[in-house]
Amino acid sequence: MASLCFKKSYPNGDWELLNISFINLCTRFNIDLCQVLIAKSEKFKEIIFAFQGYVYPDQIKIFANLTFDNFIPWIFDGNGKDYGQVISDFFEASEAVWNSHVKDVLNKYSDYSITFTGHSLGGSIASLIALKTKLVGFNQSIKVYTFGEPRAGDFEWAKIFQAKIPKAYRVVHSSDLLPHMPVCQELFSGSCDNNLGYPYHQPQEIWYNDYLMSDGKYKICDIFNGEDPNCSNSIPESQFNKNLIEWQGFDMQMRYYGQRLYDYGNDGCEDLSDNRSKLAYFITVVLS
Repeated sequence: MASLCFKKSYPNGDWELLNISFINLCTRFNIDLCQVLIAKSEKFKEIIFAFQGYVYPDQIKIFANLTFDNFIPWIFDGNGKDYGQVISDFFEASEAVWNSHVKDVLNKYSDYSITFTGHSLGGSIASLIALKTKLVGFNQSIKVYTFGEPRAGDFEWAKIFQAKIPKAYRVVHSSDLLPHMPVCQELFSGSCDNNLGYPYHQPQEIWYNDYLMSDGKYKICDIFNGEDPNCSNSIPESQFNKNLIEWQGFDMQMRYYGQRLYDYGNDGCEDLSDNRSKLAYFITVVLS
């Protein structure tokens, strides 16, 4: 199925699926649904790393209540330098997949451009690994596309990410709840402040304030500030609470560009030929 959808997405790309594997460290979250997909195109000279990590409805409250107590210094290079603070669960998962899958592929295909993409928790893992790729000295061109990504780090981490990864796009579906977790000051609505050790989004948010995510109905948010108060953070708290009670916010997490994750790949990506530009990277997340 993965090969079929890749061919529909990139009909002339000659994509080769290198690996699909479980990520063994998703700790409190769905171990069986955290996966990585790796594909390469010799024609495009491109590698795609796609990360999947669902959050189920009964886990929403656990995730929303993660606080600064769950943040740890992001130290990985052996010299004790930290690059801000990140959620400990995401750190463990990203380090596991870096050591088991990512590092060797980057070394082998050093002349390929790299795209990292992910949905939900997978988006946070993708962002951490993308930034680590740059910080440890890999010189490949890097792009990042995430969908419904929760906050992975604090203000210092987000600031470093913005400086090092300029081609990063964090897509948010209307009032999807997960991008507003962990919550700021016990609220879904509003922007987090820049206190170190507290959650803060990296840019650049692309906000579709439209349930159907129709063509052209999106807002390109602040390129420097991941907590743009004029984008999804502008949704009233009452709307988030209503969506939480009625599960509409969770439905938005599981449905992007009119496609429900579980159904889309299983149906063979039937509509992809008409929506290639906006679904091309998303299909890799659906299938990973």
